[in-house]
Amino acid sequence: MAYGTKVAEQVLLDQIEELRLKLYEVAVNKGLGDPETVNVSQILDQKLNQYNHFLFNYNL
Repeated sequence: MAYGTKVAEQVLLDQIEELRLKLYEVAVNKGLGDPETVNVSQILDQKLNQYNHFLFNYNL
C-alpha cells in the first residue's frame, strides 16, 4: 500500500473515531431523538461507508 493511501486511511479512521465520540456525547446529553444526534449519526454513517469503499477499492 502506498504511503499516501495509508495516510488517507488513517485520516479517515481518525475522523470516524472523533465522530463516534461526539455521537456518544451528544446522545447522552441530548437524547437519541435530538436532531443534532441524528445529524452526527448520519455523518458518521457516511464516513463508515467511505471507509468500507476505501477498504474494498484497495483490497485491505
